[in-house]
Amino acid sequence: MSQELLRESDTDSDYDRCVRCGKITQAKKTEHIDYRTGYIEGAGQLCFDCTQQVEEIAQPRPTIYYEPANPSDHTDNRIIKVK
Repeated sequence: MSQELLRESDTDSDYDRCVRCGKITQAKKTEHIDYRTGYIEGAGQLCFDCTQQVEEIAQPRPTIYYEPANPSDHTDNRIIKVK
């Protein structure tokens, strides 16, 4: 939030702060977490900028499938497919 409040009657204390950078977010403390953008269960509320940064970092990892080179001995595996 560009430090302007959404309503004149609102104050900074009505909004959550970002748990990563400390800025005031657009999420009101009274708003249910299911309807918030940037809320991480177990961590808290993120501001818009931190949400964007975290989403860039959290790219999906590739799935690697292995096939045993020798079916009776599973110690020597080779990658057969990376998705």
